[in-house]
Amino acid sequence: MILTIKERLKVFFNSLGINIEKQLRNFSPFKGSPEDQSHLKNVYILSPEASKLYVKQEKASKNQNEIIGYGRTDLLGYDLLSINAVEKEKKILSGLKLALPKEDIEALSVAITIKKYESHGRGNEAMRLRNKLRDRFQERGNRIYNFYSSGLLNEFLEFSVSLLLFTPTINERRKVKELFDKCIDYQEYAIFVNSWMSKDSVVLALMRRFNVDNVEIVIIFGRTLSILKKIEIAIHEFIEEQHLTGNGIYQVKQQIYQMGDIPNAVYNISFERKSPVQKIYESEFSSDEVAGIEIAISESEKCTSEDRNIHPKVGAVLIKGKNLLTAYRGEINPGEHAEYTLLNKCHEENIDISGATIITTLEPCTKRGHPKVPCAQLILNKGISKVIIGTIDPNPDIRGKGCLFLEENEITVQHFPYEHKEQVKEINNEFWKYQCKKYRRDLMTTPTE
Repeated sequence: MILTIKERLKVFFNSLGINIEKQLRNFSPFKGSPEDQSHLKNVYILSPEASKLYVKQEKASKNQNEIIGYGRTDLLGYDLLSINAVEKEKKILSGLKLALPKEDIEALSVAITIKKYESHGRGNEAMRLRNKLRDRFQERGNRIYNFYSSGLLNEFLEFSVSLLLFTPTINERRKVKELFDKCIDYQEYAIFVNSWMSKDSVVLALMRRFNVDNVEIVIIFGRTLSILKKIEIAIHEFIEEQHLTGNGIYQVKQQIYQMGDIPNAVYNISFERKSPVQKIYESEFSSDEVAGIEIAISESEKCTSEDRNIHPKVGAVLIKGKNLLTAYRGEINPGEHAEYTLLNKCHEENIDISGATIITTLEPCTKRGHPKVPCAQLILNKGISKVIIGTIDPNPDIRGKGCLFLEENEITVQHFPYEHKEQVKEINNEFWKYQCKKYRRDLMTTPTE
C-alpha cells in the first residue's frame, strides 16, 4: 500500500502522541517556498530543491532569524524532526550566532538534529549525521555534539545567551565566545558544577581527574554565587588532602565572567608532579620501611573479592625490631580488613607491638558496621606509634579522616613515595573508578537547576 504524504504525516504524529486530524487544513505537497502556502500553519514539507531555494531566498532577505541553523550543507533537505529540533533551539542558536563563527553554528545545528533523531529511535540516521559531523568538523564538531547532547550547553550558557540577545555588545559577545571555547577546548579536563552536585561530589570529581585519569590540568565551570562558593570550598579541601601526600604542587587560577547580576566562573587547576625518579624515600624512610612498603604492595595483589562487588586490594605490614608480619584483605576470613588481620596475627603470636610501625596500602578506616571496630581505632588501642599509608581512601565517608584521627592521637603519619603510590593506584584502578562513579552525581548529564 502506498501512503500519501498527508497519511505519512498523520502516522508520524500519532506515533508521537499528537492527533493532527483537525489541525492541518487543505494540506497538499508543494515544491515552492513555504511563504506561498500561508494556510499551512504547522508544518513545512520541502523537497531538496525547495530546501535550497528557501535557504537561498532567506539568506538574501533581512529576516534571517527564521532560518538560523537551517544553512547546513551536509543535508539535501530537512525532514520534520530536523525542522522541529532546530525550531526548538532557535533562541540559543540565534544568540550564539552573534558570538560564534559560522562553522560552530552549523556544527551545533547538526548536533541538535542528531540528538532529536536519537531521542526518536532513528539510530541509523543519527549515526550517519555523526559520521558527517566528524568528517566535516573533526574533533571540534564531536565536542560540540557532546556539549549539547549532555544538556550542559543549555544549562551553562542559556542565561548568557539570553543576555546577549538583549544587549548584544562587543564585550558580551566576547565573553560568550570565550566561555563556549573553553567549554569545548577543555572538555576532557572539565567538571561542570550545578546546584544538584554536593561539595563531596566536586572533590570526588577532582580526585578522579587527577588520581585516576592522571591529568595535569582540570577546568571547573560554575555559575551563581552559591555554586562558586561550593566550588571554592571543594577545591580547598581537595588541595589540603592532596598536600598530605606531598607528590606535587597545585595552582588555582580563577576567571570571572559577569553576566548581568549572575557571575560565571572558570577555575583552572594545574598540577606539577614531582619527578618519579626522585628517591625521596632514601632520606625519609629507613631501609626496613622501604622494604616493608614493597612487601605491602606485593601482599595487596593477593586479594580476591568476597562477592560480586568491587573492593579495595589492601596489603599491610607490621615492623617491630626484628619482627616483620604481613597480611592482606580477606586473608583469613572474607572481607576482613588487612590491618585487622595483621593485628590479630600479632595477638595470636603474643608479640608486643607497642611503638611498632604499620605500613598499609590504603588509609585505615574510621567507620565500620556494629560491632566491628574501625582499623584506625584498633591501631590506636594497640599503641602503634607510626603508620605509613599508600593512598587516601576515595570514599567520602573515610577520605582523610583516618589520617586526621591518627594525627590527632599523636600517631606519626607518613605517605608512600610517588612511584610506590602510583603502583597502589594501578592495582586499585577499578576500585578508584568505582568509588568516584558511585559518589559523584553524573557530572556530564546532571539535570538543570
